[in-house]
Amino acid sequence: MARPYFFLLLSLLLLPASGAWAQNSLGASVSLIDEAFEMPQLNRSRSIWVYLPPGYEASELRYPVLYMHDGQHLFDAELAQGGVEWQVDEAITALVEQEESPGVIVVAIASDSQHRGNEYVPWEKSDGTGGEGERYIRFIAETLKPYIDEQYRTRPEREYTGMMGASLGGLISLYAAVRFPEVFGRIGLISPAFWFSPEIIEYVQENPHAYQTRVYMVISEEEGENPVNYVNYLYDRLLEMEESYTPVKRTITPTGGHNETYYRSQFPEAFRWLFPEKPEPAPEPTGIEDLDPESLGIRLYPNPSQNWVRLQLPDGWQQNTRLQLLDARGRLHGAEQLLNPQQPLSLAHLPAGLYYLLLRQGDQRVLLPLIKQ
Repeated sequence: MARPYFFLLLSLLLLPASGAWAQNSLGASVSLIDEAFEMPQLNRSRSIWVYLPPGYEASELRYPVLYMHDGQHLFDAELAQGGVEWQVDEAITALVEQEESPGVIVVAIASDSQHRGNEYVPWEKSDGTGGEGERYIRFIAETLKPYIDEQYRTRPEREYTGMMGASLGGLISLYAAVRFPEVFGRIGLISPAFWFSPEIIEYVQENPHAYQTRVYMVISEEEGENPVNYVNYLYDRLLEMEESYTPVKRTITPTGGHNETYYRSQFPEAFRWLFPEKPEPAPEPTGIEDLDPESLGIRLYPNPSQNWVRLQLPDGWQQNTRLQLLDARGRLHGAEQLLNPQQPLSLAHLPAGLYYLLLRQGDQRVLLPLIKQ
């Protein structure tokens, strides 16, 4: 058992640095959002890519979003470790064209060898590595997700927001499901390295929630008895926590290594199970026009905030603007009210989490993400 276990550990650590990624051979459906997207929670930056499903440009549909780790491995063999990409864009496009699964927007976050072992591990280890996982997930939930929801036609509710990763990416994805259950509702775990940070077991058990998160996990018997035992144990615990996690599916394949080739082979089924629905347009009243708040000069500050926020509004929005507060699931908090731009909005009654302010001015509206700390 020592030999496969040793190579598992080696594969966790020996990953190429992200650096500044070029567009390379990315398909037309994939674009590089930024080579240095700021991560204020970690005081560093990272490359981010986005995949848009077939029909996105020609429709007004809103789509679920899947956030994925180790983004450099997902779309382009020139960037992927060992030249083996997951072919995420090809796999989803094929499933959509075959009408087997909905289109989703995929947001891919690059990793690098210097920080991966810290960012993907929530608890610090005896050798000083790890311990940055909470801040990394906060970056996705509090900074990256609001940006994506502003820039793309997403379905921002937690029921339509997923996360997927392999190895340590699986570990941090399950952590995200526990840390932000109100944000992430679908979790894909491919060859999850629970054994690398056993604290995840107690963390899951001690933090139940009532959101019913959908979880898919898969691992190969050839990855070793210990990693498989951890998956089996976590699977049993999730089944016991039906109020928090349902449905849950576990697949153990007889063959496959802890590597990009195996991850690629398992992605289509994991994706198909996590996102079985067809995309649907977000319901909205006839004649309503969605506008970009930045182009109008509408700004929310401070954001994130603990107790209150203010709105900066252009002249045409100073009077007769209606306000609604929605949570991450799209549920209304309180009644619609007439906005007084001279008064701050109190957040003291809200639990911490992601919210949205919906402003209406006649037949126009804007949506502003808000982080309550």
